[in-house]
Amino acid sequence: MGPVKVHVLALAAHPDAGRRYLDIMLKTLAEFDRRFGPYPYKIITVIDQAVYGTQVLDYAVDSVSSSPVQWWVPEPDDKNARKMVPYMNTVYLRRRQDFVLPVTVEVIFDDGTRVRDHWDGVDRWKKLTYVRNAKVVSAEIDPDHSVLLDVDFFNNSFTTKANGIPARKFTTIWVAAQQFFAQIAAWVV
Repeated sequence: MGPVKVHVLALAAHPDAGRRYLDIMLKTLAEFDRRFGPYPYKIITVIDQAVYGTQVLDYAVDSVSSSPVQWWVPEPDDKNARKMVPYMNTVYLRRRQDFVLPVTVEVIFDDGTRVRDHWDGVDRWKKLTYVRNAKVVSAEIDPDHSVLLDVDFFNNSFTTKANGIPARKFTTIWVAAQQFFAQIAAWVV
């Protein structure tokens, strides 16, 4: 395998931490190479907050909205004419805890286009705005699922249209369980 990139994300409160982590990683990679051979991965990321901090990582997509730019004009009934209407699409992201980490956000529109933005995570919240001829369908923080330190993965995405499949599945399981326990009760009595 080729060279390994080491990314060190250190807080400003620990100015010498970056160099110290880099030295430790170089020694660790040399030892790994001596014992096991070349390191199989290309990138290593060391996060100062995860080593010396007690912060919790939790990012969320708070809301997604799409409204016509010319809101006073009624929307056309024709599908082809509706594709020509520009929409103001807004996505609100929020850092719910103290852990600061840059993340990637993917926004999907109803015409199939996908846009990836980067958020440094320093501010408590961020507003992403897009003016397009399409409405937002969904937004997801960390679409590659590479940040495993997040404590709540369920709030990392937001869709504008509800999916009824999970509710139907839960209802089916609930009815089957009720029938099963009713049969057991009838057998015992």
